[in-house]
Amino acid sequence: MAASGGAAQTVEILLVEIDGRTLGLPSSAVVEVVRAVAVTSLPKAPPVVLGVINVRGKVVPVISVRARLGLSVRPIAASDHFVLAVLARAGGREVALHVDQALSLVPIDRARVEPAERVGWGTEHLTGVAVLPDGLVVIVDLEGFLTAAEERALEDELPTAAGERA
Repeated sequence: MAASGGAAQTVEILLVEIDGRTLGLPSSAVVEVVRAVAVTSLPKAPPVVLGVINVRGKVVPVISVRARLGLSVRPIAASDHFVLAVLARAGGREVALHVDQALSLVPIDRARVEPAERVGWGTEHLTGVAVLPDGLVVIVDLEGFLTAAEERALEDELPTAAGERA
């Protein structure tokens, strides 16, 4: 999450909705938000990977935020969104995060973000909890979103998907 200038250090997060819950994604990793489209499955992909989509000629894996956070998985609806994001730890890989809806981009004072480790249990894929005027929002850890094993499995599977498309 990038800090902006000025007296108060702020970060921007993209608020998204998943299963009636509002979550935050660090805007520093977000490339764009697009409407959900049909996904081509990858038979040997990790369970959190729904498949792949074609984004302007590039094969991009679609990650289920629901599955990663232990929420009930449901089919992709035409009203859903994909948040295209770059995962630096995964070699700068661009992924599409399946969310119910992208809501808004909001600045948050860093002092109003409590680190996940201080919150307690159940924060494995979270970086913190932010205090907003209308409540709390958990911020997802995009850098730790895929495990090393999931990254390797995706690397093994993606050349096949790209070859099938060509």
